[in-house]
Amino acid sequence: MAKRTLDERALDDRVAIAELNRLIEREANAVALLDVACAVLGGEARVEALEAFRSDHERHADRLAAAARAVGGATFQPSGPTALGRFEAIALLGEMDTAGVLRALVVHERLALAAYERRLEAEFPAEARDALEEAADDERRHLEWVREAADDASALAVASAAAPKP
Repeated sequence: MAKRTLDERALDDRVAIAELNRLIEREANAVALLDVACAVLGGEARVEALEAFRSDHERHADRLAAAARAVGGATFQPSGPTALGRFEAIALLGEMDTAGVLRALVVHERLALAAYERRLEAEFPAEARDALEEAADDERRHLEWVREAADDASALAVASAAAPKP
């Protein structure tokens, strides 16, 4: 019997566990990215929202890990972000203005949502599917918020640049 692939919309347990672990690693990197974004951005309302998103990503990782264990798998155990995740966060955000940081977060949220939507096209066990659906819903909410915040920051930057200098 040929091994089924994600593209065939059916997963055996080993493939499901591997896919869930990839998402857990993505969530660890999202936490690192949001930590750096909070440090770079400042602003109480922005930081509050991003810290809430950080909590969402931690919850996603926990639920995905529980789903992987439910089908008998060992799970990726992040002790923090992967080296690449930390490097990307610092490189991406450390030199950007507010609008740039928020636009980078828009890209991150788009990619995260696409990753969840892609997996939702496959047949995962029920517990995993519930975790994937919840995470996709959260990513949609995150994306909407960061898009709006990025648009606001960009408009403010343009207005500030266009303002007469004293």
